[in-house]
Amino acid sequence: MISASLGAVREFTNSHKDDGVIVFLENAELKPFEMARALYGLRLSGWFDGVAGVLIGRNAPSSTTDAPDFATRDALDAAFSGLSAPVIVDVDIGHVGPQWTLVQGAMAHVSWSEGSCSIEQELR
Repeated sequence: MISASLGAVREFTNSHKDDGVIVFLENAELKPFEMARALYGLRLSGWFDGVAGVLIGRNAPSSTTDAPDFATRDALDAAFSGLSAPVIVDVDIGHVGPQWTLVQGAMAHVSWSEGSCSIEQELR
């Protein structure tokens, strides 16, 4: 199942490389070490190859318990270190309100500055 899904992601990324593909994810339940492992697994499998950016939603309260020596920020740094695309974290998407609804496959423009992020989507 994952290989079929990955094939679809690669096909989508390749067919939209001139537009740029933005991957958006959120973490509802994974603790920092589990999240790092999951994100790094996706990265090693090629899910972030050729993307224009990655958006990570705020963690749900149940997943914010950081180990003393490995916090959520450490998980994100471990998974995305050296990625050529920008990664924006704590975006208002996912299980924690306020949250935006994002449409998968829609054209989008993301603007970011310190402490501010805007996303405009266009359905075609």
